[in-house]
Amino acid sequence: MIRIRNLFLRIKHSQGSEMLWPADKRQWETFAQELIQAIFELGKKEAPLKIQFLNIENIQRAYVIEYRFAERTVGISASEKPQKPMDWYEGQRLLKYIFLFDYLPEDAIDKPKKQGNYISPGDGLWYDLSNESQKGDSEKLQRLVETLKGYL
Repeated sequence: MIRIRNLFLRIKHSQGSEMLWPADKRQWETFAQELIQAIFELGKKEAPLKIQFLNIENIQRAYVIEYRFAERTVGISASEKPQKPMDWYEGQRLLKYIFLFDYLPEDAIDKPKKQGNYISPGDGLWYDLSNESQKGDSEKLQRLVETLKGYL
């Protein structure tokens, strides 16, 4: 994550110039990160962000949430359903919720096999969303799982 300490814009116009700075630095930081990601997508340096969610119960259900920052679109697809669009701002809220948790590579697994809920937040690794994987955040984690299931 990029941290922006002093963000301001100098706008020059015919009467001179003026300085602008954000009232809500967190919102500008998010905007700057989205802009950088959009540039990487347009320059073919990075693919759109794909977050995968896997629910293994009696059957296995796989879902993909794809964020295209250059187009400001979000799509959700499941193996048994076609992709459906999601409102960009709702997608942003979901993305913030997903990244509320720390996904540490040392806690990752190669391929989920046992029953449970798993997430791959775009780094190619899978993380078990069981209560053990995020100590102290079991209630929030369960809400994330229910939220993800609710979209699909």
